[in-house]
Amino acid sequence: MDTTVDSDSIYRILGGVYISSARPLLEDIDLRAKYGIENIVSVQKEPIPEYYKDYNRLHVQIDDLASENLFLHFQKVNRFIDECLHGEKEGKVLIHCNAGRSRSVSFVVAYLMKRYHLNYKQALYAVQRKYPKEDKVGPNEGFTRQLQLYYECGCCDDVKELDAKYPQYRGFKMSLLQRSDVTSDAAYKDIKEVGEKEGGYVLRCKKCGQVLANSKAVIPHDPPSDEDDKQKYFYKTTFYSKEVVGVQKASSECTHFFVEPVNWMKPELGKGELEGRFDCFKCGSKIGGYRWQGSRCSCGRWMVPAIHLQKAKVDKVMNVR
Repeated sequence: MDTTVDSDSIYRILGGVYISSARPLLEDIDLRAKYGIENIVSVQKEPIPEYYKDYNRLHVQIDDLASENLFLHFQKVNRFIDECLHGEKEGKVLIHCNAGRSRSVSFVVAYLMKRYHLNYKQALYAVQRKYPKEDKVGPNEGFTRQLQLYYECGCCDDVKELDAKYPQYRGFKMSLLQRSDVTSDAAYKDIKEVGEKEGGYVLRCKKCGQVLANSKAVIPHDPPSDEDDKQKYFYKTTFYSKEVVGVQKASSECTHFFVEPVNWMKPELGKGELEGRFDCFKCGSKIGGYRWQGSRCSCGRWMVPAIHLQKAKVDKVMNVR
């Protein structure tokens, strides 16, 4: 079975798809002569070595950081790989990063998910099985969450379509917000009643009836469904040893609406605090709060960041045309 070339640590994943670290390129390995590879996807900040200037190349300049947004690159990488493998000149493509362990693996996993309709675990296994058993490779924690979200969004790699159709993607983008960005008007949703179609809704302050958000700003989430998912339970621990002294199952009902920043929130979010409360800007009653570092819903689902309105403090009013 052609799984790897030990001398160069270049791994054949599936068909004409190969993964490696940057080492073979830094050593000027003749990929064309040795492996028949004429296409390179380089996933690193550093430029592709000049030795490969006559190869068909794509450079994706990202770091191996959880804060990087892979969705911005999925479409161009998927198209490049697909054209290399199935275009007029069917060939082979090498995807590499510095270590060949996280960034390159992430984009190959994304491609396999989209091309072969695999879920995240299936696609990751298709990559990992080609490496030596002792070599534990895989996307970093942030990339893992993005790839799982990618699957939840039907492997859609068009960012405009993602923005329009998938609220969970908008929620993910919120999680990448730097606190310095919350001073920008572009970071906030308008609270105008949408009424764009039957089924839309607004959230009104229960005390005074003021509109606080609409359905376009709400970030839906599903309670953890797997009984083995740790998010389905709340654990009580001792202060010093962190020994678990109690376990409580999460509620089957959610007690919060998690939302994107809405324009009336700007004065509070602009303070630069890590967490705080929201009061209705009309009547002053407490209606919610926020924690940029994230918090858990009553259902157990972890939300980052956690900008929320309490269901007990607002009324959900449907828009009917």
